[in-house]
Amino acid sequence: MVRSEAVAIVARLLNLNPGRCAALGQRAAEDGMLPVARGRAVPQLSQRDLAMLFLACVTDNGLGRVPQSIREFSALETESGIELSDVITNIFAGLVEPAAYVRGGLIFRLRPAGATLIVNDVRLTFGAAVPEDSVSTSVVVPGATLAALAFEFRGYSRSEAEAEIVRLIGAKPTAANAV
Repeated sequence: MVRSEAVAIVARLLNLNPGRCAALGQRAAEDGMLPVARGRAVPQLSQRDLAMLFLACVTDNGLGRVPQSIREFSALETESGIELSDVITNIFAGLVEPAAYVRGGLIFRLRPAGATLIVNDVRLTFGAAVPEDSVSTSVVVPGATLAALAFEFRGYSRSEAEAEIVRLIGAKPTAANAV
């Protein structure tokens, strides 16, 4: 999958501005975090590249901070040393069974940087825990949307991905599990 296709999927599924996502992806490429087209040779994105593009879009903190945001969030770890970027890469590669997270989700805390993945009713916290009485800006990616991204990044059509989500959750996606 080339970057423009991935940007279109991310923007559609996360309800983000496609132009903004394209600019974030371009900025990441300019900093060497994503492959760059050379003439007519447009590189295919690896699952790792897709994870970096996804992080650039969901942790958007300005075009000038794209590289720092990607580095900061991709390096977040659980207490046991599991890196967030590895988990996202494995989800997009299909190495994590969608049934495990389709009813959960991925919550990004923008300041201070952190994330929580809800898998099988278990919470994996990446980065330092935030005191319960604090306020922070967060971005929530429902598990069904995360699964749809994974399916489409692996070549499923939009309708095939939606059918898989319906099969997994036993219902058509709604606002609560939006795809």
